[in-house]
Amino acid sequence: MTARSRIDAVERAAARHRVPMGNGGTLAWRVWGAGSGRPPLLLLHGGNGSWLHWIANVEALAGRFTVHVPDLPGLGESDAPDDLRDIWSVTSCMKTAFLAMLGDAGPVPVAGFSFGSMVAGHLAFQLPERIAAIALVGAGGLRLTRTPTDKLRRLLPDMDRATLEAEAQRNLALLMIHDPARIDDIAIEMQIVNSLAARTRSKKIGQQGVLTDILPRIATPLCGIWGERDTTMYPHWAERVDFLNRVRPGLALETIGGAGHWVAYEAADRFNRLLPDLLCKASTSSPRS
Repeated sequence: MTARSRIDAVERAAARHRVPMGNGGTLAWRVWGAGSGRPPLLLLHGGNGSWLHWIANVEALAGRFTVHVPDLPGLGESDAPDDLRDIWSVTSCMKTAFLAMLGDAGPVPVAGFSFGSMVAGHLAFQLPERIAAIALVGAGGLRLTRTPTDKLRRLLPDMDRATLEAEAQRNLALLMIHDPARIDDIAIEMQIVNSLAARTRSKKIGQQGVLTDILPRIATPLCGIWGERDTTMYPHWAERVDFLNRVRPGLALETIGGAGHWVAYEAADRFNRLLPDLLCKASTSSPRS
């Protein structure tokens, strides 16, 4: 099966929606397990991303949840927010779309990957009673130490296919995936599709440290998952543990050995087993202040 056919097969299993987001645009929203009666789970993808960041997870998690995966404003197939560089502009649109899709649901657990963790934190600030718990997955937007790496290269629509694939593979190795053997055709296709579609300046937003600023302002239960070799934090894990425990003492934080930033893909089986348990424990054992 080719990468494109595998992506298409996973996507065909989802119900697809276009959801108003309050500024005249609409958000692309996919749901796996629609009509199952299972409780909702919201997955928010990373920067320069789309639902494809969760391609290795949606089918497995749909065995326990009704899995909701939007393309965040200005990314994937979703229309742009009013300000491509402002987290509040992004999350204002996300709030409107969330209420349109999940307004009748009880408190919803959320997993936010990288940029998605920033959106999750701000969504919880705006809708404190609607978010049951947040799993920070390779969380971005933390004003903490990060070891410099070579710069990612921008993928451009006028590049030929071979160049796009080579540059996508390089970027994946620098940022997303620790083990080169896990950089497969699906990962490369994801990187190309997402990079060419991205308009929201998620990297610029993350550099502002917006998650560091918002977490102390919310009472939402938290937990966290990182790949052990996540280039956005390695080898500064202790600094993140200290900061997050100051924000929410005793929260559950886990690392998955041998995996990089895109831990939900590189270590999908372990991630898919770990995430529901962490969210359940956070929802039931972390009191809101």
